[in-house]
Amino acid sequence: MHKLVQRSLIESNLSVANKLNIKTIAEGVENSEVLHLATEIGCDFGQSFYIGKPMPAKNILPWYRQWHANT
Repeated sequence: MHKLVQRSLIESNLSVANKLNIKTIAEGVENSEVLHLATEIGCDFGQSFYIGKPMPAKNILPWYRQWHANT
């Protein structure tokens, strides 16, 4: 029940954000299951150590290209 309530609240917030054309970020994505869920319910972006560790700005584009090619 607790997870159902959490998901409903998150989906409601995402619905409002989408109607207002606000991009959303899921923070703390811990694994592929959570990343898939965030994408499924409408998050535009994700942020976490699972996706990528902090890095210098010069490394972002090469990292992104490699990560995007693998997803």
